[in-house]
Amino acid sequence: MNNAETINKFKKHINPESELVIGEDIFVFPPLLYEDLPDFYKFATLWIESADEVHMPKEELDKLSDKKKLEIIQKQAKKLYEMLSPDNVKLITGLCLKTMKLAYPDMDNNILKSFVANNFITMIAKLIEVNMPQDEIKR
Repeated sequence: MNNAETINKFKKHINPESELVIGEDIFVFPPLLYEDLPDFYKFATLWIESADEVHMPKEELDKLSDKKKLEIIQKQAKKLYEMLSPDNVKLITGLCLKTMKLAYPDMDNNILKSFVANNFITMIAKLIEVNMPQDEIKR
């Protein structure tokens, strides 16, 4: 096997970069590097556990009384608020900033920081999509 074939074999098993769409604009959204994986998995675990605790399919939610729906929605909002503690926001925005620096290495750092500060909630799902092993996402 020649070097190009070997490289292609490896690349086939690397998550591809994705596109982050905000309004009419499309941004490149690459996976993080190896050294960022511990922080990413800390974030992913936190996010998945939070979602699992409060997730209820819409069909089930629609069957509940208005009072019960309100209780569920309040619980979901509280869990999201807990997940977005200052330390967790720092972790998430740090990962988003690293991602944007990978995609746009020549961009002014202050512009990237402002972009992340204004869009990190939108970036969360994309962060998981491009960094989780594809077989994990399919489960």
